[in-house]
Amino acid sequence: MAGISFEIKNLLRKRNLFSLFLATSYSTALSSGNWLIAVVLLFSFSLIGQKMMKNSFILVELQTYITYCIAISLILSGVSQLLFTRYVADRIFEKRYEKILPNLFGCLLITTLFSLFCGFPIVYYLFYNLDLRYKLVFEFTVSILSCIWILNSLLVSLRQFKVVLFSFLMSYSLFGILVLLFVSKKSFFLYMILFYLSQFLLFLILVLSIVKEYYSDQIIDFDFLDPKKSFYILIPTGVLYNLGVWIDKILFWIHPDVSVRIFENIRASYVYDTPVIFAYISIVIGIAI
Repeated sequence: MAGISFEIKNLLRKRNLFSLFLATSYSTALSSGNWLIAVVLLFSFSLIGQKMMKNSFILVELQTYITYCIAISLILSGVSQLLFTRYVADRIFEKRYEKILPNLFGCLLITTLFSLFCGFPIVYYLFYNLDLRYKLVFEFTVSILSCIWILNSLLVSLRQFKVVLFSFLMSYSLFGILVLLFVSKKSFFLYMILFYLSQFLLFLILVLSIVKEYYSDQIIDFDFLDPKKSFYILIPTGVLYNLGVWIDKILFWIHPDVSVRIFENIRASYVYDTPVIFAYISIVIGIAI
């Protein structure tokens, strides 16, 4: 955080309107850039797709499906997000950079297994009547997204902001373009596969950017779980923080008076979901400041 504040102070030294604009833009990119890119692009491509399709309800299903994937993966990844980021910060302070990469792979392995395990009862509740292929793609998507949030948190803490923003911009743009290209297919399962592939591409770009930056002779390590080096209080903190971000949406989704069934047990709130997107966008500048 100190490094970020120094860069913003340097931008503000000229004390003019343009430097203030640059500093605010930089802060906005740091605090909200990745999710802002995801939300705006998904919303934009969905609007374009609805104009191109006579029956656009499948795009509503897709938007709702992606929202559920993101919500569940963020809550599940909260178990290790803060814990691992704090571990990396301590190793950087000690200049033990060789510990970062193997522990990252260890963290990603545990996050993947944990997401698959916890996602098992969730997927059977949400997709109870659908084929196994739908359940598997959902599970794999949630697990890859959980790993992406770990990588995102690490790269931001390492001040690799351009890598994060470019990666999110590229993967979500690619997904939107593919949806528009295959819009005539009207296959929900195809869209699920396309979203998973776009997120897998995002995952690979983020991993490779870290591998390129930090070399190690070890492949995998679980040193970040050592009680002497880790702050386990950060586990419930991370989970409850992400749960707190999503609990209001979940309450609206499950309440029958303010929500509708989209497919199977996946529901959306017709009075809340769209307004809350605009509410998030409207507070971006406040978060940046």
